[in-house]
Amino acid sequence: GKHEWSFISALPVAGLLALVGGLALGFVVFRVRRLTGEIFALTTLAIAFVLASVARITSAIDGGTGIFMTGTPIPEFMGEFNTSMYRMTLVVMLLTVLAAYLTHDSSLGWGLFSIRDDEPVAGGLGVPVFRYKMVALGINAFFAGLMGGVWSLQLGFVTIEDVFSIRVPLFVILM
Repeated sequence: GKHEWSFISALPVAGLLALVGGLALGFVVFRVRRLTGEIFALTTLAIAFVLASVARITSAIDGGTGIFMTGTPIPEFMGEFNTSMYRMTLVVMLLTVLAAYLTHDSSLGWGLFSIRDDEPVAGGLGVPVFRYKMVALGINAFFAGLMGGVWSLQLGFVTIEDVFSIRVPLFVILM
């Protein structure tokens, strides 16, 4: 909305930006062996605070004032607001389920299952642990960014306090 892009063309960009951010986080965190489990969760919480500060002082992102999404034009073929929100959410959900389905029985899926069960043993058996974890994180970050773009339209007014609230990462940590 702030840079006058069409909403539909901005959604993949939101997914790609989240993917790049997720891969940057994963590159640092997955390389340090001690940052696993609870420490990984706390690191992601700390990074949320850093990103909030960056967004607050960068006028190209937000500058601390917030962004109105209520005037964002939605293509007419999507229907009314509620119908378009439903359709966009449905498309993101179907793409996510398709990605999960394709991953499940692939070598990536089997590798991720082995990493989940016993990471050192999986690495010893030749599973590229770092690469598989990065791919999984990238896929998840992409879909989170895509759905975050749709959710921003539902919010109507996006502020740093809403996006980087401690509630979201805290719920993720608790889950």
